[in-house]
Amino acid sequence: MHLSIPETLVLVGLLTTAHSQTTSSVKWQASGGVQCPHPSVNTRWPTATGSTSFPTASVVPANAVFDGKMALFDRRGSPGDCKSQTELDEAAAVFILDPGATLKNVIIGAAQAEGVHCRGPCTLENVWWEDVCEDAATFRGSGPRYVRGGGAKGASDKVFQHNGEGWLHIDGFYANKFGKFYRSCGNCSQQFQRHVNVTNFVGIQGVVFGVNQNYGDTAELSNYCLAKIGVICTRYNGCVKPCEAGEVGEGALPPYCKVNGDDWT
Repeated sequence: MHLSIPETLVLVGLLTTAHSQTTSSVKWQASGGVQCPHPSVNTRWPTATGSTSFPTASVVPANAVFDGKMALFDRRGSPGDCKSQTELDEAAAVFILDPGATLKNVIIGAAQAEGVHCRGPCTLENVWWEDVCEDAATFRGSGPRYVRGGGAKGASDKVFQHNGEGWLHIDGFYANKFGKFYRSCGNCSQQFQRHVNVTNFVGIQGVVFGVNQNYGDTAELSNYCLAKIGVICTRYNGCVKPCEAGEVGEGALPPYCKVNGDDWT
């Protein structure tokens, strides 16, 4: 299904905002010089201007831009609805982005399994996940990917799953309650060296990074406000299916996991 704005989308008013959790009372750990909650990160949850449920995943064509104007999109009542913590393919996503596509000003509702899938280079700008099912977004293929602004809640597994090769750049994101914020695929059928850079980040309750040390993955975090983070990074020996990646250590260990600021070793 190629993406178009449904004629039935009903606008119910201008965007308003509400706190998903009060951040003023949180005990923060911050990188040097950052005042928490982070002044450059929006931690106020957007209110949807309307809603649409897709029967199948909607494709944003290569190099196209889809602006959702802060409406909510999901897969309610379809095979792409969230049923369990089961890893599915892109057919269960709400949006599939062809190489070079941009998705912006969108709320991904709870009734979906796989959120957003990028087939190559892509940009996610001001995209919010109200309740992550399996993963918020999965990145395949090659080329740089950019996440600018936005937020995610309730990702009991992962927020961002990196299956392809190359770089993922994340700037200005808010994550609240997550298993892992970022995970380099531990047992994909084809493995690559992967890199992630996260800056201007607010994270509450979860592990920030999971990387494959044996493949030379790198993860870097700067300009952050963190709370209830017991482990900043888990390092693995990744493998090729059928297998499970084995954990080799925790904590910051450059160059695999580099954290600017407090000592997270």
